[in-house]
Amino acid sequence: MRTNREGFLYEKIPPNIMLEKLNDFDYTLDRCAEFWELSRKEMNYNIPLVQNIYRRIDQREDYFLFFHSKPDEPMHMSQAKSISLLAFWVLKYKPIMQSQLIAQNLYLQHKCTINELYAVYIIASLVVEKSIRHDIDKYFQKSVLGNMIYNLMNRDISKEAMIFYMNSLLGKVESLHA
Repeated sequence: MRTNREGFLYEKIPPNIMLEKLNDFDYTLDRCAEFWELSRKEMNYNIPLVQNIYRRIDQREDYFLFFHSKPDEPMHMSQAKSISLLAFWVLKYKPIMQSQLIAQNLYLQHKCTINELYAVYIIASLVVEKSIRHDIDKYFQKSVLGNMIYNLMNRDISKEAMIFYMNSLLGKVESLHA
């Protein structure tokens, strides 16, 4: 949560801000369950792991502010990068859990875990939110979502690749509907 470039000791996310981030994660999980027509009561998440995810995102933002900013021009991470990193860490740590039976049924239906569905949801939601087109959500048809799920489930994706994926997706949907 660095606000300036003074010193390089990482300042932890204050508890009230972390609580806001956890509430946002919970709210987004509710929306994700609704989007995929899944039961939210069948989902739970590891709170310390989600806190660690937000800490890692904050540390990355801190790193960019400290090492890449000019003295008079602070560099802040974009929302797209932040969501990309959230998706990356959710895919890596898999903090969202379901009972074994529910998880198996989900896999049979979507060929992934709830964590991939969450990542696809937050990526697609940001693209829809940032788009200047009001009909952009039509781009995210079943085949496109299935392709995204497959890629996130089966391909090795680095943090940088996830950021590039998000940026290219933001650009692609705009060019398709321009």
